[in-house]
Amino acid sequence: MSQWQHSPKLVDRWLRALDLPHQVSIEERELRLVDSRGQTPVTFASVGTGVGQVLPILIAGLTSQRKTIAVEQPELHLHPSQQGHVADFIIDGVTSRNQQWLVESHSEAIISRVLRRIREKKLRPEQVSVLYVEPGPEG
Repeated sequence: MSQWQHSPKLVDRWLRALDLPHQVSIEERELRLVDSRGQTPVTFASVGTGVGQVLPILIAGLTSQRKTIAVEQPELHLHPSQQGHVADFIIDGVTSRNQQWLVESHSEAIISRVLRRIREKKLRPEQVSVLYVEPGPEG
């Protein structure tokens, strides 16, 4: 049994944490989405872009055998409060699943959540490295 077989409930838990009203299931080896407000099956094309953006991040974080996961702008198309929950998901991967995440982000909400978790001692400063990049005089 693949690692994914154990993960739909974990994905659903994180979708709820992100305040996204969807659940995932596997039917005939295909990933399906259900709108949890009315238990209506929905297509990926009919849900918001934020769901389509965050779902691969959740699945990768919960099923990847790799210890390093790279993601670009996980905050796209998400409300700032949801962006903070994405940061919590990544932090959970670091602290609970011994993962290393390489995250390229423009989100103040993600950075703020990381700093908050450090202050709350749920994340150690040595587990985080923030690089700020800006163009030089030559561009």
